[in-house]
Amino acid sequence: MPLPRRVILDDKQKLFEMAERGGCKFDLEARQAINHAIEIGRGGVWLELTEEQYQRLRLGAGKLR
Repeated sequence: MPLPRRVILDDKQKLFEMAERGGCKFDLEARQAINHAIEIGRGGVWLELTEEQYQRLRLGAGKLR
């Protein structure tokens, strides 16, 4: 289910940090896929959240940095 919030990042390093914190395993294929998405200016991610994390984001209490 989509969240009512979108995040657009201008900093490539921040994107990699977020992906790593979210559990992305940076093998060659994953790194190439992320770089390709950045180059074409499109992409998205799936988040694996606990129920508490999801509710905080859904209700707007969570803050993305």
